Amino acid sequence: MPKILFVCNNNRSRSPMAAAYFAKVGELAGIKELEVVSAGIWGRPEEMIDPKAVKALNYEKLEPQRLGCTLLTLKVIRSSDLILGMSEEITENVRNRFVSAKRKTKNLMSMVGLNTGVFDPHGGNLERYLQCLNMMKPALDELAERLR
Repeated sequence: MPKILFVCNNNRSRSPMAAAYFAKVGELAGIKELEVVSAGIWGRPEEMIDPKAVKALNYEKLEPQRLGCTLLTLKVIRSSDLILGMSEEITENVRNRFVSAKRKTKNLMSMVGLNTGVFDPHGGNLERYLQCLNMMKPALDELAERLR
């Protein structure tokens, strides 16, 4: 069963949106026993996913996998088959902090041959969150195609 982990700074916007979208795409692609999770380098479990991220997902007829934030831990790293960071800075942070993550961590946008990060929509309006989600879609669709 492949376990895919999406990582951003606080697990409030980008990684939960990527996880929700990819879980649906993976299901539609027929990827068997797919597990999709998200976490933040500085995620605080007492915080909630940004309401605008939830609205952006709802706009796409998607639901977040959970409403609370998750802190990135060694246990989550070790149990993941592929770790996708939302920016090169996040990707390098994960690789440097967790030895077991080095070989299985990539920048999400590298799935479509780009060496760029996904911008953080935090503090923006709903349109900004939708733009962020739309930016990730080609990379998430490509990942599903590769795993199929």
